Amino acid sequence: MAKKKRKPYVAHQQKAKSAKAALRNLGIGFVSSGDGLELINVAKNRIETCGPSIDAAMSKIRYKWQIYIAAMGRSKLGQAYIKSEEINVPDEYFKHELSSTVSDLHDKLSVTVPKDQLSNLGWIALPVARDISEKELEALFNTLGCWENPAPWQNEILGNEA
Repeated sequence: MAKKKRKPYVAHQQKAKSAKAALRNLGIGFVSSGDGLELINVAKNRIETCGPSIDAAMSKIRYKWQIYIAAMGRSKLGQAYIKSEEINVPDEYFKHELSSTVSDLHDKLSVTVPKDQLSNLGWIALPVARDISEKELEALFNTLGCWENPAPWQNEILGNEA
């Protein structure tokens, strides 16, 4: 009986598989009022510190990112709301290429929110696809600090300059 030939070991494929396993609960979060990109644990809803191995896994390997973009607003009745969209990116991107990809999509979404109610824009990108409910998405954006900016109508009442 002939032996089956094993699949050859390909280093970069093995690194990509182990990186995906390490990043299964992690994502990159951004809100325009924040301090830039944040590493967020979507399973536990908290911001994580990024070590060198996670940073290398995020930045040196291309992924088919699953991106949730959102526009946050406050109505004049004081109700806070989030309009969001889920985008499955068909191509693979590096982490540093995400911002330019998302900016065009944000422009289209921000038009759907009245300008006087728009308080913030944000996105969460996941390297490993995962379903996130609206409630979980709101909690993740809240963790990122999406409600720190007042809406323009609130600035007028408070006398702040926008």
